[in-house]
Amino acid sequence: KIWSDVQSTGLAGLDDLLGGGLRPGLYVICSKPGEGKTSFALQIADAIASQGKDVLWISLDMTREELLVKSLSRMTLLLDSAINKKNACTVQAVLEGLRDVPAKAVMQKALQTYEQTMSSFYCQESLSETKITEIEQIISLHMAATGNKPVVFIDSLQYLRISDGLTETAGIDRAIRNLMQFSRARQIPVLALSENIRESYGSDVIISLQMEPATGTLADPHGIELKLLDRKSTRLNSSHRIR
Repeated sequence: KIWSDVQSTGLAGLDDLLGGGLRPGLYVICSKPGEGKTSFALQIADAIASQGKDVLWISLDMTREELLVKSLSRMTLLLDSAINKKNACTVQAVLEGLRDVPAKAVMQKALQTYEQTMSSFYCQESLSETKITEIEQIISLHMAATGNKPVVFIDSLQYLRISDGLTETAGIDRAIRNLMQFSRARQIPVLALSENIRESYGSDVIISLQMEPATGTLADPHGIELKLLDRKSTRLNSSHRIR
């Protein structure tokens, strides 16, 4: 199948910055550890999969179960109609089995809502150090098996196996060059996560995130300051909120 449409990220503000959404090429999403890049990317991945588009999440860090509970926790927040979102489930609450009845009810609703997303969301765990050629093989095998061109997420670049003799920075730079060439050759968007904030990655687009302080309640999520750069210049600064 030929990639013909711009793919919405599910975030209207980000789509505007990207000129409508994602196109074939390499996008690097970077932030400091713990500042929300996985949650941000997972929200985009879920939005794409909920539209029936294949998402291939290659996890070098988290298990399928950990990703699932993050998504379900966010879904309970969106679906909870109680004042102050008191029935929404934290990740820990999901893992502990949802002992209280109100939370269990909203969790069941979240599972039903998320079912469609799960049918288009493919997660490949590779929790040992992985070569970039193995990443490319995983993507190629998915495309051959399904006949579909997926939107690919790689979490994260820091867990790639670096070739002997290269520093981490040089190894990641080489991996990014390979991924960019691969994404263009296969005509698919690839979003790679990184723990290092840099203004130059050699990718098509850099999405840099910085978390703002939380207000203290589930009803008021963290704000994310998003800085978008393309290969030629800084395009725009904007703020978004993620759950």
